[in-house]
Amino acid sequence: MCGMREISEGRFPWTHEHLLRYFEELNRRTTVRTEKRPWYVLHRSRAPELLRPKIVCPHFALVPRFGLDLDGRSGVTARSFIALSGGREDEDVLVWLAAVLNSSVVRWWIDVAFPRLKGGYAALEVKYLRDVPIPETSHATGPEGAAVVRLVRQVHERGGAVRSRRYSTIDRLVFADVWLVGHDVGLGCGS
Repeated sequence: MCGMREISEGRFPWTHEHLLRYFEELNRRTTVRTEKRPWYVLHRSRAPELLRPKIVCPHFALVPRFGLDLDGRSGVTARSFIALSGGREDEDVLVWLAAVLNSSVVRWWIDVAFPRLKGGYAALEVKYLRDVPIPETSHATGPEGAAVVRLVRQVHERGGAVRSRRYSTIDRLVFADVWLVGHDVGLGCGS
């Protein structure tokens, strides 16, 4: 964990300035007083699953979007996450799974099976994500799966800058190759 010395010595000057603005409030927290934690440390530790490659999505969205966090850096609380279960870290399967989750078939499933909130937002919560039908991961390693993974990586590396033609190609490949075969993917979902 990064300590205040590293922050104040110039490695993270913006973080140092930001935290100092809230020193009084942060120093009054119960965890600082009773557990003797440093005032700048998070009061709740993050789940270990958050520190590994995963797929992230907001809890609520007008249009469901599932993003890749291949470095395991995203750990905010206002979103759900999906990781491969059993400690599996197969990055290509995760990339392929992101394509499946962003496919028109899963978008349709979310539209009809997930509750809608005020303003038309879908509740992308763990209790509903667990019921999304996911094809067998063996498709991720076949020739079509490899093509999907390659295209998704191109989009991901360009920050999503590749537009509709590439997205429609990914969707077409996912649809043609996998829907609907089975449900062997073990997912670990959390928020």
